Amino acid sequence: GEGDKGEGEDRLTALAGVEPKSKDEENDADALSHRVTKMFYAMQEKFGSSMALEFLRACSTSQQQGAGMGMDSFMMSMMMNGMGGQMPRTALDLATAREQWRSTFRSAARSGTGERLSKKEVADEYKNLMAKDGKAHDQTLLAARFAHSKGLTALPLLLCNGEIYTEEDSYGQGVEALMQPALSKEIQYLAGLVYTNKITDDSDATEYLMKEAGYPRFNPLLLPHGRSVPAFQFLSAGPGYLTPHTGAATQLAYLHPEANTDATPGVSIWLVADPATPAGRVLLHQGALRLQQPNCEARIALIMNAVDLPASSASCPDPESVHSSDEGSPESCESHCSSHFLARMVAAASSLPTRRHKVPGFLARALAPAEQGGVPGTLEELKVALHLKSRMEDEVEDPVEEELSEARLREVQRELVRKIAEDAGLQVARLDALISDVQGTVAARVRAEVGLVREWMELLPGEAALVTNGRLLKIPDLGTQLLKEDLALAELLESRSRASMVLDLVSATEFPLLTQDPDILPTPFLADVVLAASLQVARHQAGASKDAGGRGAEESPGDFLARNHSAVTVHPQNQTAGGLVELEVLLDPLSESAQKLAPLLQLLTSRLPVSLTLFLNPKRELQDLPLKNYYRYVLPTGDAFDLAPAAVFSRMPGNKVLTLGMEVPEAWLVEVTDAAYDLDNIKLDDLPATLSTISAVYELEALLVTGHCSEVRARQPPRGVQLTLAPQIGDGAGTGTIVMSNLGYFQLQASHPGLWSLGLTPGSSSALYSIHKAVSLRDQNAGVSASSPAGGAEVKLADSSRQSTEVPVMDFGGAILRLQLARQPGKEGLDVLEYKPELYAPITDDASLWNRVFGSKSADKKKEAQIHIFSVASGHLYERLLKIMIKSVLANTNSPAKFWFIKNYLSPAFKQFLPRMAAAWGFEFELVTYKWPTWLHKQTEKQRIIWAYKILFLDVLFPLDLQKVIFVDADQIVRTDMKELMDMDLKGRALAYTPFCDNNKDMEGYRFWKQGFWKDHLRGSAYHISALYVVDLARLRQTAAGDQLRVVYDNLSRDPNSLANLDQDLPNYAQHQVPIFSLPQEWLWCESWCGNSTKSKARTIDLCNNPMTKEPKLDMARRIVSEWTEYDEEVHKLMEDDKIEIITSDTTEQEDEAEL
Repeated sequence: GEGDKGEGEDRLTALAGVEPKSKDEENDADALSHRVTKMFYAMQEKFGSSMALEFLRACSTSQQQGAGMGMDSFMMSMMMNGMGGQMPRTALDLATAREQWRSTFRSAARSGTGERLSKKEVADEYKNLMAKDGKAHDQTLLAARFAHSKGLTALPLLLCNGEIYTEEDSYGQGVEALMQPALSKEIQYLAGLVYTNKITDDSDATEYLMKEAGYPRFNPLLLPHGRSVPAFQFLSAGPGYLTPHTGAATQLAYLHPEANTDATPGVSIWLVADPATPAGRVLLHQGALRLQQPNCEARIALIMNAVDLPASSASCPDPESVHSSDEGSPESCESHCSSHFLARMVAAASSLPTRRHKVPGFLARALAPAEQGGVPGTLEELKVALHLKSRMEDEVEDPVEEELSEARLREVQRELVRKIAEDAGLQVARLDALISDVQGTVAARVRAEVGLVREWMELLPGEAALVTNGRLLKIPDLGTQLLKEDLALAELLESRSRASMVLDLVSATEFPLLTQDPDILPTPFLADVVLAASLQVARHQAGASKDAGGRGAEESPGDFLARNHSAVTVHPQNQTAGGLVELEVLLDPLSESAQKLAPLLQLLTSRLPVSLTLFLNPKRELQDLPLKNYYRYVLPTGDAFDLAPAAVFSRMPGNKVLTLGMEVPEAWLVEVTDAAYDLDNIKLDDLPATLSTISAVYELEALLVTGHCSEVRARQPPRGVQLTLAPQIGDGAGTGTIVMSNLGYFQLQASHPGLWSLGLTPGSSSALYSIHKAVSLRDQNAGVSASSPAGGAEVKLADSSRQSTEVPVMDFGGAILRLQLARQPGKEGLDVLEYKPELYAPITDDASLWNRVFGSKSADKKKEAQIHIFSVASGHLYERLLKIMIKSVLANTNSPAKFWFIKNYLSPAFKQFLPRMAAAWGFEFELVTYKWPTWLHKQTEKQRIIWAYKILFLDVLFPLDLQKVIFVDADQIVRTDMKELMDMDLKGRALAYTPFCDNNKDMEGYRFWKQGFWKDHLRGSAYHISALYVVDLARLRQTAAGDQLRVVYDNLSRDPNSLANLDQDLPNYAQHQVPIFSLPQEWLWCESWCGNSTKSKARTIDLCNNPMTKEPKLDMARRIVSEWTEYDEEVHKLMEDDKIEIITSDTTEQEDEAEL
């Protein structure tokens, strides 16, 4: 922003797209962008940011979506994304924008002062605020300057504390869809800095972030952002290209910044380009400008890659000695060589032995655009330049009509070079001689550089590239330009990543060669060493023997590691030499990764010609025992494929309590179908004498069809939309779900591979939406998620009347979709969660599917009359308690009851007994399940996973026609009619909990919510117990409370010390965002916290743990609850009648546990 206004300002605004390019403001996109941006600033100046944003919102929704807006011009996009919004997608015109501005202006004036302005008064205000000398114009210009100085031109962009997200990262949903995940990620990062005391109350967080990880400028070619990674390639070190002092690459003519000619540079930059092309000339020009900047510490080599110059030693004959004009004659060769005049000029200037510090200044002027006084590259360009010059000087004679000879034109060209060289202080005669000699050393150097580029760097003729310390980045031929500021960024990146460290090490190292050979200069030699070493370090940091571009590297990461002590080499079976494939693995032997990898590595070396080199890299210090689980991989043996693959655990400790579980692919839903023993409490020492082993059978129940859903126009998740999935062929069960607000996520279950139908449920979803497009985000051949939406295969395109689309589930990887919905005409402003169509569509096949999945409307009244109880249990002990809880509910109510259980953790014995129990006691039940989403931070301990299922997925676990459900802990006994709680008015709250009792003073020291963090956070609100709560599912969905709880959980759970009691801490922590209705105290009584004085009023009794006595559950139940034994005996008699036998252990609480 420095310098005089005028020409410089005009150039800047033209570059930014701020000033109108034409007088046709109605149709010119840049002119419209400029005007709308000024309108925004004018509105902000008068009424503040809130009304300015309201103006933009009005513009974005004023017309139907169209393609004529052209809003990718700079300033409008800058403004929209700077405020965190999404660039408008409508075909806006200037007249509409003005009308929206005037309407917003009138509304703002009326709401602020009550004044009603006339059209003339608004027009006068508009004219004054939009004046070219006004603040709105200055703000527009300042914003353009700032954005261009930071490289923020690849629009639209979202910045969160300086971290950049592009539209490509949003899977086509727009950058606004990235705001929530970006904020969540940033909050978690800041929480880590606070936890480690890197940021305190006295810190400036922004300054810290910019200092530690910030960069002065953004360039998508150089900096990773979102899912995009710069496509750097590693140059090969052989054959001797990078050998210090003798390698071909070390013979390049480096230029040094004037202020650092004697210092050893840590970064070597090569700019490869053809100066005869406009883009190549700009790149080399920017390199010369970079060398003139005072903060430049790199050495830069300008390497020629002329389009039509062969990489050979052939040269043209002396042009002055021939005059023939036949085709193929020496004169035509001179004409050919003249097209490389700039290449020879750059090479000659870079080769000058003296006054080298003045070469960058010469090149900066000579390579400038011809209209700015630079040297024209070809004779045709020179003719045009002379013509323009004569017109500007009002000469009488026209040079074009004068038909100057080629010899004269070449002389004029050289005269211009000599003049610039003289002004720069170079040796003019020496430079002129080097340029003119097309057979001399300079011409040979140019051809040698072309050979180096084609053979070593493998670049095409004319292709441009940036090379920093041996890492090559091709510059795409898409109008992309690297400015001097970008070259400074490339230097900074290399220096921070490794070059600075390598330079320090090299500078402290003694090299005998420097003292033995006086011809070797220390500075270039050390710079060559730093270049070669930095390249090796970069390759090692990449962690692979091949870079992202697929170029082979001679060294593998294993070559950097010593093999004397910790390396183990395993050859294929029955072989003493290496296999066809060499596999190198580096791992910590005392880690879960090592446990999981070991059987895979064993399989590879035993079945395939693979040589394995294993490097062990243990931690130096351990804070805790690192291995707490036993792992076995289920793999085919290769010997008996007729047998099902199995995992066998042998020689296990008999005195430890073990838990058996499976870790399966993300797309699998697996359940245990046969297990007589309690898999949550395996204690081998307690097995009957007749039982030496235990077994369990697992089954793949379903494959997941997941994805992200968005509206085509609004580009927001249509939360609450109901989806169904049913097989197109066969009688497989259909499933249903709703779309979350979190990333528009949805999850459905396919019971088998095949062709399935994904549809909208008849009712509010189908009345408001139709399916516009469904795109697969999986590569069906590779079986993995595509790296970008562009890599996905389109599944089906639907027209506006489509309510379903085909989804192929072709393998055991399930399906991952991006689903786009379109609003039905005239239904744009309606909410699917509140919309109640007066007349439903006639019953169709899709409606029948929905009825099979979620039930028909005729069942609604029945559901309203029922008591709906939700619970979760895992392990035979809690399943025993769960049966008694069910019996206690039924014993105290006259209303029909339906119980909902999470299927994931119920034992096969309980699921087998459940129908018998329901028939005997007269209740309904339903099993629900939901696979943990991949984007949500996962828990690893089984108990914490179960806690999470109690609270995190309430809005998607149950069908939408279920309005309310009561959660009751498995270890709870009910003494009242739960219909009263079912019908209770929650005062508009989605959740209702009972506060912790306060009258048992013996437990005062354990009431953590009355002190420290919780006391400050609650700010007088109650801390509630999670053993009993009511969920108003309709209200939960309408207020997006489930989505808010998942966001809060995702932020807090990444800290291992947070959410100690997950199912309880989460709703209590979030109650400022998701308010809780406090139930009367008598609804939950717990001896530990309430004491015996209020037991007589208890409507439910919870067997909560006593931190003082740690009394076992069963002992506590028999002592506290008089009717518990009677209920238990009734359950036991029913099981005996049904001949159900469960092998279990009496162990209830154990400190030492391990997982299988």
